[in-house]
Amino acid sequence: MISKILLYIIQFVLAILLIPISNWIASRSLTFGYETTSGFSERWQTPAFNWVYRVVTPTIYIILLAAIIKAFRINELTKDIYIVTVIYVFLRMLLYFLLGKARLVNWTREIFLASFTIGLSYFVYINLIISSKTLLPEWESFRNELWLLILVFIYGALNEKKNTSITDKRAKERRENYWKIMYFHFEKSYSFLLEVLNKNIHLKSLIYSIIILENFNRPILYRTIERLLVLLGRQTTQGIMQVKSDKIITEKASILIGIKMLKAQWRKSEKKIEEQNRRKKKSERQPRPTILDSITFSVAIQYNHDYTYATDAAECSHFIRTKIWNYSN
Repeated sequence: MISKILLYIIQFVLAILLIPISNWIASRSLTFGYETTSGFSERWQTPAFNWVYRVVTPTIYIILLAAIIKAFRINELTKDIYIVTVIYVFLRMLLYFLLGKARLVNWTREIFLASFTIGLSYFVYINLIISSKTLLPEWESFRNELWLLILVFIYGALNEKKNTSITDKRAKERRENYWKIMYFHFEKSYSFLLEVLNKNIHLKSLIYSIIILENFNRPILYRTIERLLVLLGRQTTQGIMQVKSDKIITEKASILIGIKMLKAQWRKSEKKIEEQNRRKKKSERQPRPTILDSITFSVAIQYNHDYTYATDAAECSHFIRTKIWNYSN
């Protein structure tokens, strides 16, 4: 007989395991349209896939767990197994706060999704898990699987529609509010390091934007783990600007290394883009503000080769210049 305390401990551990499992599956589902909940995008592409994935994954997880448990005839472990989903949902919400991403989350949508997720798991628990001796499929029930295949086909057809997306009207407001708060936080701590860039306002704003994005992608908890990995002899990116080093470096040191790298990249990109512009006909030449925007994006994408990252960095840089510094580009 398993005690309630031990059962809750097992459920808690299973919920924790679901987080990396879910993230692993999601990382391999990006080509299908999976999107993170706390990113900078204002549009939710392929909403059908995202809704189905986030609502159904925990339920499939507890069904598989229950099937394995029943196969080994330790049915008492299936008691209240839907609690795994409840714990998982609340742990994910807690992570948004621990990783500093809560300001970017659409909480109305998140709570709505959480309610559906928990509700579906409870429904399956009541109507399938506790009422069945085994959860392994039977050939006699193939008719039900056939209807399931039909539903999956309909879902796929809906999800393949071009321009299928949901606009989050407040995403831009949350994003810019996050950038503003983070800018003043880092400006207070590191402005003295960036004073050397006062003559290049575009590069200075880009470096602030990269600091903000890298902190978002690699919060302090991750950066602490990276430093521990260096102690174990593994070379990895470190610090708030995620620069490579074979020895432990501080946040300030990573910024100084990052500034040096970005200054060199800026000079190369500026020379290349200005030369390309000079070769154009006079009527086709770009004005100086457009050239500076092109250089900014070019430097950002050299720093991180992801197009979305470079776009976010360029937009954040523009926001800092125009909305915080009141600079007219």
